[in-house]
Amino acid sequence: MRTLQILKTLWDCRKEILLDFKIKIDLIAFQKEWRKNNPNNSTVAGCKFNSDKVEIGEYTYGTLNIHCWDNPAEHLKIGNFCSIAENVHFLLGGMHPTGKITTYPYRGGGNEYAIN
Repeated sequence: MRTLQILKTLWDCRKEILLDFKIKIDLIAFQKEWRKNNPNNSTVAGCKFNSDKVEIGEYTYGTLNIHCWDNPAEHLKIGNFCSIAENVHFLLGGMHPTGKITTYPYRGGGNEYAIN
């Protein structure tokens, strides 16, 4: 009876299992394509991203976790001989204001702490 319960659970979860499997296969295919197109560095794609928006310099190494929001102006350029630490995530196109000294939203009574 226990075997039937396991089989029923697996049958009920088949869509989720197949979707997870497809996502993993898509990532592996993207990683292979990334390596083929980037022979001068040792980066690894940690997730799928729009590779047209990313430039990586020679001899740079590490895992690239890049998250895009399809902003036309978003772009990532990393120079030569860079080391990318573990668990670093690059967030592109977040629409942060860049006309100030910081993007932190300082608040204060009467705006005395505002930095322009």
